[in-house]
Amino acid sequence: MVAHLLTASRAPGSTLDTGAEDAADCVRLFWRSFIMVKQVKVSNFTEVKGIVSAAAKCYNDVGVHDMKGSIADAKSILGMMSLDYSHPVKIVCEDERDLNSVVNAIKQ
Repeated sequence: MVAHLLTASRAPGSTLDTGAEDAADCVRLFWRSFIMVKQVKVSNFTEVKGIVSAAAKCYNDVGVHDMKGSIADAKSILGMMSLDYSHPVKIVCEDERDLNSVVNAIKQ
């Protein structure tokens, strides 16, 4: 999920090009390389639908991991239905705002 964020190319005889044009771009690239994780308890199907709806509005990928090791794309209702919600799940995202919007969808 994260591998596509920091792509770089190297031309013969050149320095590593990360695509950053200035220091602010370098900082943004650095911070985007972190993955945000929050553990939540999902109690009913309405909350699952809320996660899918909120994730669909996110620009970044959002994943959900259950305690058995299964992983689903939070934008996929079928994938989300395949997870085990008897224990808390981990919501994983590359952007803190997207992560918080998905977690807040559960609380509503």
